Amino acid sequence: MQHDEILAVIHSADADLGVVAFEGDPAMFTFEPLGEDEMVVVVPTDHPLALSQPATLASLSGYPLLLLQQYDRIQSQIANAMREQGLRGRFAPRLTNLTTLLAMLDSGHGVALLPRSMAQTNVQRPRTILSLPELHLTRCFGILLSRKHMPTMCAQHFCDQLREDFAATLGPPSGAK
Repeated sequence: MQHDEILAVIHSADADLGVVAFEGDPAMFTFEPLGEDEMVVVVPTDHPLALSQPATLASLSGYPLLLLQQYDRIQSQIANAMREQGLRGRFAPRLTNLTTLLAMLDSGHGVALLPRSMAQTNVQRPRTILSLPELHLTRCFGILLSRKHMPTMCAQHFCDQLREDFAATLGPPSGAK
């Protein structure tokens, strides 16, 4: 399900909750951060950048950057940082589907910026993960609920399980103790 579809089904009460990275309208939803995931540069292992650890904005400027549609904030941060260095980013049209992005990455159509936890998803070819220390980019994942509808008891228990699972796999959200 696409990010926008998840928001729509939660808002309409066709779904109790979503587990997403959310930066949308807080008036419509309640978002409980569960964990934060570092954004990393992902390239096929045979890509020229695979040997340059860490990645730099200058090195990224030479390749189309593959991003998911909901990464508006991240694309703006990268574009601004590149502009400050006199660089011009090459952003591919943003994609709505992670599987499509990964297929484009694996077939050599650019380099991707993804949360570390997604970097090795659906691997068709070996990938290399590079840090980007010039920018501290993260995505905060959490539980998204509609402000208009109360989740079912089953959904509440699922949220409890998510809290346990995320605490064990991702870093705590910014500002959490």
